[in-house]
Amino acid sequence: MLFSEVEVSSLNDNGYVADTKRQWLLRNDNLISVAKNIPRKWSKNLASKGLLDFNQDLGSVVSKNFVNSVYKTFKNITEKLQEYTVDEKKSNRKSNNQLLQFLTTIKPQIIEFYNSLGIDCDS
Repeated sequence: MLFSEVEVSSLNDNGYVADTKRQWLLRNDNLISVAKNIPRKWSKNLASKGLLDFNQDLGSVVSKNFVNSVYKTFKNITEKLQEYTVDEKKSNRKSNNQLLQFLTTIKPQIIEFYNSLGIDCDS
């Protein structure tokens, strides 16, 4: 749109055009490159921790022992979290203080779990 085509009523106090008819989509190249680098970084973290095995047919694969360990840890955390889920039918609901104490104690376990996966995570 040329400036001569702009309605006078669309000018704001500073003389700038109030562009209300178009929708702008801004793409941040940094976010796109970060999204592409996350899997690469995760893979490097797994490799640096010695959690990848080399298979003749498949190439690099995640260690079976590591997968079993991750599964057990995930299952353990999930079971603990399920104890504190809200169920309207149960009469033994936890108080807010109990819930806060539980979340405070399980938070380091969840952070450690993510770090064990090669996903950098801090408190």
